[in-house]
Amino acid sequence: MDVTLRLERGIADIGWARHELHAFLREAGLERDPYAVGLVVSELVTNAMLHGRGAVDLRVRTTAGHALRIDMYDCKSVWAEFAATSRACSDPEPTAS
Repeated sequence: MDVTLRLERGIADIGWARHELHAFLREAGLERDPYAVGLVVSELVTNAMLHGRGAVDLRVRTTAGHALRIDMYDCKSVWAEFAATSRACSDPEPTAS
């Protein structure tokens, strides 16, 4: 199950996104802390609006294991994907030889 919301960069979109996500959780039968999920969505939407360009898409979906996945997209970026080979922040920077 998934839903994608198009947010037009208005401050009211943050509350609307939280409301729609809570409805999605109820419809999907997922028992999650609505306050925690609402906080995550508020932060993601706010950051996308502050640092992105154009309309913002919020995509929410459930996985086969009933996990909740939340993705953000704006006009200057692509869906975020993290490779398993990513270097951890604590790894030292490579040095030139």
